[in-house]
Amino acid sequence: MIQRQRVVIVLPNLAGGGAERVMVTLLRHLDRTRFEPVLLVIDYSGPYVSFIPADVQVVTLSAHRLRRAWLPLIRAINRLRPDILLSTMDYVNFAILAGKILYRNQPKLIVREDNTPSRSIRALPPARRGIFRILYKFLYPQADQLIVQSEGMKADLLAFLPRLPQEKVIRIYNPIDFALILQQAERTEAARFATAGKQIVAVGRLTHQKGFDLLLRAFRLVVVRFADAQLTILGEGPLLHDLQQLAQSCGIAEQVTFAGFQENPHAWLAQADLFVLSSRWEGFPNVLLEALACGCPVVATDCPSGPREILQQNVYGRLVEPDNVAELASGMIDVLSGDRSFADGRKRAQMYDAVQVTRSYEQLFDCLRFAQREEPDRV
Repeated sequence: MIQRQRVVIVLPNLAGGGAERVMVTLLRHLDRTRFEPVLLVIDYSGPYVSFIPADVQVVTLSAHRLRRAWLPLIRAINRLRPDILLSTMDYVNFAILAGKILYRNQPKLIVREDNTPSRSIRALPPARRGIFRILYKFLYPQADQLIVQSEGMKADLLAFLPRLPQEKVIRIYNPIDFALILQQAERTEAARFATAGKQIVAVGRLTHQKGFDLLLRAFRLVVVRFADAQLTILGEGPLLHDLQQLAQSCGIAEQVTFAGFQENPHAWLAQADLFVLSSRWEGFPNVLLEALACGCPVVATDCPSGPREILQQNVYGRLVEPDNVAELASGMIDVLSGDRSFADGRKRAQMYDAVQVTRSYEQLFDCLRFAQREEPDRV
């Protein structure tokens, strides 16, 4: 009998972000005959706890901050003795890579970059930018493999770290659990729009990156054409109060609903007339794929990176210039007016189904474990 590879996935928590969702999807779909998945989590809390399969061993450090849990993290890794150690999010990646010389059984280290680093660093407070640049420069080359989610991310990372060997960077698109999305989309009772009318939905953490301030200003122009339009934003974050104030000052507060985090956004997307991605930058926006899977028309900014690759330059949805309120409003109005000359988004979304994407991860694990030189198939 072939011994299963122990794959330890490290997360800070199970909050409702895209990176956490990708790792949970991977945990659900790894082939149990070949791999033994283990979740090592700093703080075992968040809405995705309920999605962890019962057969996955969960090790929690019961800490709220990673910097206070670094030594317990190293000790836990040494107890688990993984064959593959996989992490995501830059600060978690830094912690894992910084402990490399302390791992007794020397697991293969794979870090998944979850954003476009050149843009995400610019959004940091000035005092932290230099620190993060140094950590990227000296720690990321220590990984056995770096995973990015789009060709745009790959180009950005290699330009950002010019001394990073290109062969260490592999593009594997994010997975979506297509069957689960369709199942959740049918639960129409999970979505309660405030009023009738043209329903526009946006999903994401309420941060500067997601561009919801741009969306609100664009929506103010949309309601001139569609007086019954309603905008529902699903998500939580530090800018909630600022965005509520902006909606008030734009005179659209009665037509905007901040619905908070929703465990089932797909019920909303399936009933919406339009999904809008207003981001200033992304890594690879899974929610755009999820909207396509739900059969919802989409408008997205052509930001770095991901939307252009997903929509294939306006084939599956409308791309608009980022940071351009007028263009965003125009795209929304066009689609709401009946411009549905796009290819079948559901078929596009199926190309990123978790079964196929997980196979790429499994091939990568095998390549590293058995020191094969050929690159795994990618989707």
